[in-house]
Amino acid sequence: EEEDADDAEDDAEENAAEENAARVEGGGSPEPPPRDRLLRKRRRVRRKASAEAAYAALYGRMGTCAMAAISAARHREWPEFSEQLNAYQDLMIELGVSDPTLDALVARARSETGVMAAKISGSGLGDCILALGPVVAQHQPAPFTAKGLVLDD
Repeated sequence: EEEDADDAEDDAEENAAEENAARVEGGGSPEPPPRDRLLRKRRRVRRKASAEAAYAALYGRMGTCAMAAISAARHREWPEFSEQLNAYQDLMIELGVSDPTLDALVARARSETGVMAAKISGSGLGDCILALGPVVAQHQPAPFTAKGLVLDD
């Protein structure tokens, strides 16, 4: 919504600037921009800078979390690794790359006995859920070949 309003304001400002340029080309004096337009532009610039700073901070927290998960996995500290996976999922939600359906799937996976962590994975809005827990009795490992993972239907 704010972006649409900003776009409309930008269009209006471009039109005003073009009209002003035409006025000057025609030998007239340039018209100073109205104070309210300057104030709106300053607010947009501040909002954009604030959003960029917020995303930079979020990406920083995501990087810290990922590095902590990598370290925990290298040291086989599975409770810490699980904690970092769950924390990363929370950051993914904050980033806006999850949705209520995916959140429900993650919550359901986390509620299963023995599951230590669950998060979305994949590109876009996540195309799968990753869960970390004990191997279940009905687990059937997928065979790997020179071609990679092979699944039999």
